[in-house]
Amino acid sequence: MKNAIITGSCSPIGSAVTALLASEGFNITGWCRCKGFDLKKTDIDFGEIPELDAVIHVSEVGPAPLLKIWDAVKSRLIARKGVFVGLSSVWHLTHDGAYAESKREQEALMRDMALWSPHIRVNCLRLGHIAGEKRGSRESPELLGEIPLGRFGTAQDVAEAVSFIVRSGWMTGSTLTLDGGMSLKLTDAKGWPIKNYPKMSFVHAIKYPRRFMEYCRFKMVGALFRMLS
Repeated sequence: MKNAIITGSCSPIGSAVTALLASEGFNITGWCRCKGFDLKKTDIDFGEIPELDAVIHVSEVGPAPLLKIWDAVKSRLIARKGVFVGLSSVWHLTHDGAYAESKREQEALMRDMALWSPHIRVNCLRLGHIAGEKRGSRESPELLGEIPLGRFGTAQDVAEAVSFIVRSGWMTGSTLTLDGGMSLKLTDAKGWPIKNYPKMSFVHAIKYPRRFMEYCRFKMVGALFRMLS
């Protein structure tokens, strides 16, 4: 029997991932606040789970709890050459602020995790607007204009993408985008970068040097294309 841990298992996405992976033969352990498990406060107890095949990190709790769960599960994933999947958002591609910064940092951390532990497949799933996942105007008709496919994503869409990543034995350090085409609007008609890439400061250069170099390359390529077109 394959073993998997899903954080945020009571959320719509967590519930859909739990149901799909269970149907594919996984023994699921769910960690969620509704079950009294808070990653920011609770000590991690694996009970009788000696080894893990997959960890799906659905909870939106920031970089520190991401590292906390990674440190706890790493040795158990190595034993079976398992997979760690984290969720991110396309929001940070066009916005700044605490939420966007948190997602940037988590994506950078997951890339580093893949480098640190080559015997574990570490991948990120970057999401667009998912119906039922956020309160307020998340599903307002105005937002549909941002989605070329003309509909919001569903928890089942996310679960199927997670299942694909879990089954993909030759994928690590990757970010898979599931956004109905939203990120197409981050490039022009010829596929070149446009100006709304998030700004990065000198502080970013110190904290995330690889990300900063990527940003500089992005800006230079975009500027060169605009000069030549």
